[in-house]
Amino acid sequence: MKPSSCRLEFALILHVVGRSTHTTVLPEPTYTGPENVVYFRTVTGLDEELERDKRVTWLVTFYTVWNPSCTNFAPVFAKLSAEYALDNYKFGKIDVGRYPDAARKYQINDSSLSRQLPTLIQFKQGKEVERRPTVDHNGKLVKFFFSEDNIKAAFDMNNIYTECKANPLKKKKAVSDVNGVENTHIKSE
Repeated sequence: MKPSSCRLEFALILHVVGRSTHTTVLPEPTYTGPENVVYFRTVTGLDEELERDKRVTWLVTFYTVWNPSCTNFAPVFAKLSAEYALDNYKFGKIDVGRYPDAARKYQINDSSLSRQLPTLIQFKQGKEVERRPTVDHNGKLVKFFFSEDNIKAAFDMNNIYTECKANPLKKKKAVSDVNGVENTHIKSE
């Protein structure tokens, strides 16, 4: 074996060992700033929340922790959630790497080569009304750049926020009756 060939093999082995050590020893980069996001642990949990109060509009991210596009998008989604969240305009996330049944139900390809990650879906009255990225009439994925401005425009966030702010949910307030028994009444505040 030639010395240059040995150095090349050694460098390749060193690269592979170093890379695998880096991914097993160091934690995944995660966003830790302010956010107002509900993390769903199952697709059933998401579905129950969508059905629980249909007056709430949801913007939900379907993501994986190992996908670079999802990791890069996390701070953008967190910022939007901190800025726009209301009682009737909520933000959620579900990890389709851990909960692949969510990916199947919402027809999201969660493979390592997928260009559908992240996927953002907006739900109104418990039903999907908007999604990015989308699929065209030929079945091809339409590229979408997940910037703050593009998301605001694609999901009409400013108008939805204004509409939700103008029509707040009525809050439930516990009131005692004449016998001292607490009853829940709906009171607009």
